[in-house]
Amino acid sequence: GKIVVDPNEFKVVQMIMSQWKSGRSFNAIAKWLNGQNIPSKLNKQWSDKGIASVIRRQTTQIRKTDEGNGAR
Repeated sequence: GKIVVDPNEFKVVQMIMSQWKSGRSFNAIAKWLNGQNIPSKLNKQWSDKGIASVIRRQTTQIRKTDEGNGAR
């Protein structure tokens, strides 16, 4: 099946990845999102474990995409 991207969720994931790439900790990102009143996918407060999960999922997808394109 085709993957459908939720535009709101995509924006949040991009924000998380940007914050992480700039060196912020999982906990700092969670506090920042909660301070901005941006709920998690389950409409709850963010935690460091939730942030870690998003980053792990994203970096795994990037690696799989790179491998599929012949990158090592």
